[in-house]
Amino acid sequence: MQLSEMNRKVMGKLAEDLLTWIDGENPDVAKFLRNAFNGEKIDPAKLEETISFFTANSAITGCVLASPGSSVISELLYAQRKTASVIDQYFYNSKGGMAVKGRLEAMQKYLPPIMERYLQDKEEVIIGSLGSGPARYIINAVLQLKTKGYNGGVKAFCFDIDENAILRGKCNAMIEGVADVIKYKRSDMQGNIVGYYRNKFHVLVLKGILCPYDSRGCRTLLEHVKIMLKPGGTIIASNVSKKMVEDDPFTCFIMNNIVNWIMCYKNESELKEIFEEAGFIWKGSFTDDLGFHIMGIGEVPLS
Repeated sequence: MQLSEMNRKVMGKLAEDLLTWIDGENPDVAKFLRNAFNGEKIDPAKLEETISFFTANSAITGCVLASPGSSVISELLYAQRKTASVIDQYFYNSKGGMAVKGRLEAMQKYLPPIMERYLQDKEEVIIGSLGSGPARYIINAVLQLKTKGYNGGVKAFCFDIDENAILRGKCNAMIEGVADVIKYKRSDMQGNIVGYYRNKFHVLVLKGILCPYDSRGCRTLLEHVKIMLKPGGTIIASNVSKKMVEDDPFTCFIMNNIVNWIMCYKNESELKEIFEEAGFIWKGSFTDDLGFHIMGIGEVPLS
């Protein structure tokens, strides 16, 4: 999704403050960013200079360039640690950065009731998370259900290709005392994981996995993992919304044009169509407070 000419002109005070600082450090980079944001053709040499400047002055930029979508980026935005980096502080304070933390908070709010629904007529609920990272939302959900008395009724399996994310998740689960019910496994969705866990889960979470793909790619992915759910099981899959482009255009510009973190922004009706074409019954959605991340909810038909 391209930034409209109207959005290009609405940079916002936070972005202007960042560019004022950059202008004091490297006027050429500041000029390039302003011009490119306003639609001028991007010069490769200036782009390379800008990427080098951002990489030297921003941990988040380095993480994105090394591995777009890495859980390290989310963890930095969750923690919002005090930093000397003006660029990272911009990302923390931007609406886009706050929405990432808001997505975690929304998952922590809405996931436990969805899991609890299965516990009301079953002895246990088994939840899976693909591309889980450390899976803070899974740990939080298990803790919430334990406080309600569901001590032995919850099992979770978290999958991620990043070994460091897996190790961090295991550490956090041990700290919180839930390592006995949350298992972390290093895996992607290209191997035998889908077939091995066929008909395994009551709830399956894909947080942020759909964001880079167009509608066809999203549908194919949901069809691929559908067999991991039991009949009547629930899938929760999130996608970044078009509202982010409207409300935080400069951050989207940086993501798309500077660090090459390309997103395929969608609205709720598009996500609903994707779910239904993949064979799920659309059960609605929830979002972060800013509405930048849509968490679609789908259900596998009973027959």
